[in-house]
Amino acid sequence: MEAARYLGESKVPYDEWLYVNEGYYCHYFYSPFWATLLIPFGNVPPFYIQCFWLVLNLFFVYRLIALLKTYWSAHIPNWIWLVLLAFSIRFLLYNLEMMQMTIFVLWGSLESLRLMRTKKWIWGALLLAFIINVKLLPIVLIPYLIFRAQFKSVFLCFYFSDYFSSFLLSF
Repeated sequence: MEAARYLGESKVPYDEWLYVNEGYYCHYFYSPFWATLLIPFGNVPPFYIQCFWLVLNLFFVYRLIALLKTYWSAHIPNWIWLVLLAFSIRFLLYNLEMMQMTIFVLWGSLESLRLMRTKKWIWGALLLAFIINVKLLPIVLIPYLIFRAQFKSVFLCFYFSDYFSSFLLSF
C-alpha cells in the first residue's frame, strides 16, 4: 500500500524503505502495475486491508491444497499432508505475518495451469499474464507451456501481458 501511495504522489517506490507492519520495513519488488491497481485503496485504513489480505491468503492456501491434490493422481494419505504442512508452516506464517504476495503468486500460477489443462485457455492465460505482471517469477512457466505445446496459451499470455502493460501506460 505504501508503494501505491508513492505512485499516487508521482514518486518512485523502488528507492525507499516501505513500512510493512510494526517494526518491519522492506523494499518494493513488485511491478508498477500492481501498485497502480492498489492506488484506489490508499485511503482505506491499514487494519482493514491487512484483515482482507489475510482472509484472502487463507482462501488461497485452501485452494493451493486442493490444487496440489489434483496434480498428484495417486492417493496421498492425510498424514503425509500433515507432514508437508508441518514443514511449511514456518514459511506460511511468515508470509501471512509480512503480508507477502508469495501465496497469491503460487496460487495464481497453479490455478492458471489448471485452467489451461481444462482447455480454458483464455482464463488461464489471463490469470498467468496478471500474475506475471504482478511479479516476474512465474514467467518460468512460459518455457514449460512451450515444452507442453500449449502455444495458444503462450500467445494469449503474451497478448494479455501486453494489454496489462498498455493499461499501465494509460495513466
